[in-house]
Amino acid sequence: METKEKNILFVLANRNFQDFEYFESKKFFDKEGYKTKTASSYINEAIGVSGGIVNIDMLFTEVDALLFDAIIYIGGQGVIMLWDDWRAKNLSTIFLNNKKIVAAIGSGCVIISNAGMLTNMNATCEKIDEGQLIRNGAKMLDEDIVVSDNIITARSSSAIKIFPSKVIELIK
Repeated sequence: METKEKNILFVLANRNFQDFEYFESKKFFDKEGYKTKTASSYINEAIGVSGGIVNIDMLFTEVDALLFDAIIYIGGQGVIMLWDDWRAKNLSTIFLNNKKIVAAIGSGCVIISNAGMLTNMNATCEKIDEGQLIRNGAKMLDEDIVVSDNIITARSSSAIKIFPSKVIELIK
């Protein structure tokens, strides 16, 4: 990546990430001229819940937040393995401290919640994960997308039509 403009980082679980959330968001960002990269805990092919395959570009520890405009935590069953991963959580803190956009969808919201990003903040997530966010001090709203400062949370794949555009809106 030559410039630090128009770059988005996706955080994916290596197995069972939510294909639809990732591929639909990526398609939108590509169309809008954004370059995307993926990060995870292992460098390999990540396999989605529906069998989609994504090459992981970098490890969490290799990410330079200054090269990106936003970080997006994708949900899916496999993301539970990252809920308490210190590297995944630390990235949200680094991005926010550098005034970047931190976004999460579905169960990916638990990672940023466990990092302390949602304490006393309005948020949304999958109904099944609400207890995790409430435990960390989030104020749950019954909405598909919630924007609080530089943080975007989205309930689930049902919000995918507006989620990527909200990310770009905040970047601008």
